[in-house]
Amino acid sequence: MQRVVNNPSTEVRKTFGRVRHDATHARVFFHTWWALVGIAMPEHRATMGNVAYVDFFHACRAGFLTLVFVSLGRLLDHDQRSLGLKHLHEVLVEHGYGKEGGLVDSLLSSNGDLIERIRGIRNKAAAHTDREMTREDVYKKFGVTPNEIRDLVGAVVDVVNDVEESLYSSGSLISSGERQERATMSLLRCLKDAAWDDSV
Repeated sequence: MQRVVNNPSTEVRKTFGRVRHDATHARVFFHTWWALVGIAMPEHRATMGNVAYVDFFHACRAGFLTLVFVSLGRLLDHDQRSLGLKHLHEVLVEHGYGKEGGLVDSLLSSNGDLIERIRGIRNKAAAHTDREMTREDVYKKFGVTPNEIRDLVGAVVDVVNDVEESLYSSGSLISSGERQERATMSLLRCLKDAAWDDSV
């Protein structure tokens, strides 16, 4: 059944806005997680292990990584009812934005294997829990590395930024993720320099 569209520009704007939202989240969550598990080590290991707030950092590391997979899963979902990159491609093409739709299609087709592995982790460990596999089993089976996640998040954001620039020339693009890394490192430096009482 053909969709009835009263205002095509509104549909494009709404679809793109929601995809952009998830792409922004994927970048923010990944770079905050990466600052904690990659950049901060080993300089701030003792700070994050401080008994006064070690539980907070354990929760952050697990939570942000889960949110990366949830955000990417939303963007990469193939379900007909989902509003992700596949649906954005369809809407763009339907409303005459073939060049922009081609950017999205190229992203999806050139990263097919990695996308399937990301979706596997999302489906069996992040958004759902597989009864037959532990979380460690899931990560081992699908074998996604931090560099692959970073590169895919970066590729998604680059395409979303290119589409936004082409559609709106707004200059309001998703940032590089360095802000989240700097903010996380600044927080760790403040905690390291502060005179915290472990007994509190």
